Amino acid sequence: MKFIELSNDKITVTLCSLGAAIYRLIYDNNDMMLSPINEQDFDKEGVFYNKTIGRVTGRIKKDNKIILHGGPHGLCHQEFNYVKKDNKVIFTYVSLGDESSNEGTLRIKVTYTLIDNELI
Repeated sequence: MKFIELSNDKITVTLCSLGAAIYRLIYDNNDMMLSPINEQDFDKEGVFYNKTIGRVTGRIKKDNKIILHGGPHGLCHQEFNYVKKDNKVIFTYVSLGDESSNEGTLRIKVTYTLIDNELI
């Protein structure tokens, strides 16, 4: 789990490679996100703070339970690779299949870009 920062004079964004997530967003010295104070708590079971969710979100039953946020093998629990270029972070993840009983290759790309006073 790695934390990556993008910032300018108004915004500081801290991203996390676990779940390609936004860990913290500070705008004009005000914390705008609900996140754990301790970075290690970001990986607790059942906590989905601002993480990428999927492959499924509440659509499939498994063992008589509806799978939320992709289940125990969902994207929110996966370590994404990343590249930081200037004001942009690109997260990528490749699954060869069979996570949460889904088949097939899955390629995910999540891009965060800081432009002026916007996080895109």
